[in-house]
Amino acid sequence: MRGMVDYQRVKSAYESLPEWDRQGISTNDMMRQRFIETFNHNNPQHIDLYLEHLLALESRDLERLEATRETLCNYHEFEHHILNAAEEKHQIEQQVRASIVQNKVVEGLDFDEALAYSPTRIEYDEAYRYVRTLNNIPLNRHDVLLREIMEALNNAPAIYGKPDLTKTEILKTIKKDKGEWRAAAKEVLLYLTTKKQIAKVGPRYHHTLHQPRMVETDFTRKVFECLYADELTVNGIVKLIGYDNSYGRRKVKRTLELLKSEGLVSHKGYVWHQVSS
Repeated sequence: MRGMVDYQRVKSAYESLPEWDRQGISTNDMMRQRFIETFNHNNPQHIDLYLEHLLALESRDLERLEATRETLCNYHEFEHHILNAAEEKHQIEQQVRASIVQNKVVEGLDFDEALAYSPTRIEYDEAYRYVRTLNNIPLNRHDVLLREIMEALNNAPAIYGKPDLTKTEILKTIKKDKGEWRAAAKEVLLYLTTKKQIAKVGPRYHHTLHQPRMVETDFTRKVFECLYADELTVNGIVKLIGYDNSYGRRKVKRTLELLKSEGLVSHKGYVWHQVSS
């Protein structure tokens, strides 16, 4: 595996760009992704974190800077935990499958039928516990949470009628709202968010397949009302509402996308406008 790209290399590459490219990276996800891809690295999450730190510094956004610094401090530790969990899971997956096939043959299926059988979650979990016990493998909380958090958020719309849950709601759903699980959950949620498998809006998380509906907030109303009199770009909106920094631009863009999903606004290129009722 190639070594990690260091912070100074990302900083130098970013600062060497023309001003309009740097502005584009701070407001446009596609340009941001293209910049990250220029490093041609098979594990780009840390590059995205370094870039986020640079953008927070450049805009003097102290709130975003603090959050990014915490993420960077914890990133290597939880990446290590979760890579270990993933490797461990891969190693025992074949044994779990073999155990399920063996049980089905004992129950009367022929071998080909047992091989093609798709186990229920209960059957899979029982076989998984059996293999762990057989090999004397201790419980890996990160491994358990990786699967169960994704399942909880994927099933949230059907169970709760809403796609987004707080950390506490997630842990209560999977029956892990205990001290020894909460620290690991913080790392796993941060990891899944960084991997863009889930998204975080405020204190709530949702699966990337389930976009939460727009809710009425003061911030949403401000963004919407900016478009009453004129069509505006994201930069025009953040200047009007006094939120002209990288975090503000991203929040405005996310709000516009939510309003767009509700059929309230639309855009042509970079220019946004209200949709006539």
